[in-house]
Amino acid sequence: MSKARDLANASTAFNAVSATELGYVDGVTSAIQTQLNAKQAVVSGVDNTEIGYLDGVTSAIQTQLDAKIPKTLTTTTGDIIYASSANTPARLGIGSSSQVLTVSGGVPTWATPAAGGKVLQIVNATTTTKTSTNGAFTDATNCSATITPSATTSKILILVSASIRIYRNADYQTWGEARIRRSTTTVSPANYYFFIETIKGGTGNNVGYTGTQFFNILDAPSTTSATTYQLQIQGNTNTSEGMYIEANYAGSTSITLMEIGA
Repeated sequence: MSKARDLANASTAFNAVSATELGYVDGVTSAIQTQLNAKQAVVSGVDNTEIGYLDGVTSAIQTQLDAKIPKTLTTTTGDIIYASSANTPARLGIGSSSQVLTVSGGVPTWATPAAGGKVLQIVNATTTTKTSTNGAFTDATNCSATITPSATTSKILILVSASIRIYRNADYQTWGEARIRRSTTTVSPANYYFFIETIKGGTGNNVGYTGTQFFNILDAPSTTSATTYQLQIQGNTNTSEGMYIEANYAGSTSITLMEIGA
């Protein structure tokens, strides 16, 4: 009743306020404007989650969206995005297996590597173990190397630096030989000969040669299996006098294998 009296006494202030409008005040617990200011405006068709997407936006939304690269620009795993011109993103589709990324016309592109003449791998072995023989071809101990070609079309360049000693116990012309073997196949174009000549009636004992011999051979094994190359040596046995050839008499011997792409 007291509220009704208060309203009746203030009737001149409420001439334009209906009973329905007064009903809207029911339940208000503090200054109405304060509560309104704390509320989020309702936009037709937009829910609270969608309004939340605006959190953190610092400038015109479309401007920021326009500056982004769309995810749909890439369509395949491995695609690359590059600038086809200033501020213009473009898609470079993934290349084929074994292709390399290069530049053509000022933009990146995939291309097949130039064929041939490239060193694909190097294998080396060095030894100081002596090997001595006066008979048939003998493997020079530890003077071998194994390489696994990456393609059947590859060639193998064989480089050998061999410390060799040849000697005999009597005057006579003699020689030593060396060759490179791939399994049971001789890959040398011919056996390499090391000559020493003596004059009959000379000083005789332990006449010989000591030095370093170099070989280079290009082989085509036509395989992708592990392939071993071995240095072999042999002394001349055409006479009855003792003759010997030694590998690594006064140094080391090395064998280097280089795979050359076709």
